[in-house]
Formats: sequence, C-alpha cells, structure tokens
Amino acid sequence: MSRLILATLAALILVGLFASATVANADGHDDAEVECVVAGSTVVDCEDEGINDEHGENCEVVHYHGDLNGVGDPDEYGCGHGEVTEQAVEDEEDDSGFLNTVYDWFDVAIQGLTTGFSPKSVQESVEIVEDAAPSIAENAENAEEYFEAYPDAPDRDRYTLEDETEDHGWLYNAFWGLFE
Repeated sequence: MSRLILATLAALILVGLFASATVANADGHDDAEVECVVAGSTVVDCEDEGINDEHGENCEVVHYHGDLNGVGDPDEYGCGHGEVTEQAVEDEEDDSGFLNTVYDWFDVAIQGLTTGFSPKSVQESVEIVEDAAPSIAENAENAEEYFEAYPDAPDRDRYTLEDETEDHGWLYNAFWGLFE
C-alpha cells in the first residue's frame, strides 16, 4: 500500500472516531430531565401538590404553598415559599467518551513526565473553588455582621507565631513565618 492510501485510511478512521464520540454525546441530551426549584434553592418533585399556579393580584407566578422542609407557609395568601422554576437536571459527567479517554491519557502522560503534576486534578480543584466561592463570601459577610452586632464577642484576631512561646526550631518558624 502506498503512503497516500495509508494516510487517507488513518484520516478516515480518526474522523469516524471523533464523529462517533460527538454523536454519542449528543444522544445523551435528547431527553433532558427537569426538576422544580422553589425560591432558587430547594428542589421538589414537579408533581408536588404544593405547587400552585398564579392567583391574581396576590401572586402572579407559579409558587409553592404548604410545609417545605419542616417550615410552615410564610405567606399563605401571597406567594408562599416563593416562585417555582423548572431547570434541567445536570447529568453526571460521562467518562466513557472518546475525548475524555484521550484527555485521561494526556493527563497520565503529563503526570509521568512531571512526576505527579495532574492538569485534570488542577482543573477539578479550580471548579470546586469556583463553586464554593459564593458561599465562602457569604460566610465572611455573616461573620462581619456578627462581630458588628456583638462587639464583646471573643477576639477574632487570627493566631500568629508572635503569640507562640514554644520554640519549634528555625525551619518551623521560617516556614510558617512566610504566611504572616
């Protein structure tokens, strides 16, 4: 066989593999599952009896009435616990796709060359931090409000090596001194 025929055959195989991976990923999203969310945070069954349609001037959106997570209805003549919206359920990542397999091979190769560095682990860590950032910021705001409301609360200054009386050695002090 000539080089041209081999190159053409290899190109057709690669195109076929990428096309099959794309078709397999597209098939998984045809029947997207939907979940109902109350007030942007609590997921309920979309067939739940507490979901009510709008009722005139008191509430002009689909909303939830009744007990929700053990909490009684806060506004039984208005919008109850809040607006109910439908959103698509995010499927767990399918690691069986061709592109994910290639990415895993690439990650293993990088780990082998660098003796342990994993781009995939870094990406997953960044995603975790991005997901947690809003709640971390909210906790910081709540702490500030707490200390403003209760000025006699225990000291909120952080612990530093300046308060340390025991000597742990120069290496310990040098390392932790970098963070002060």
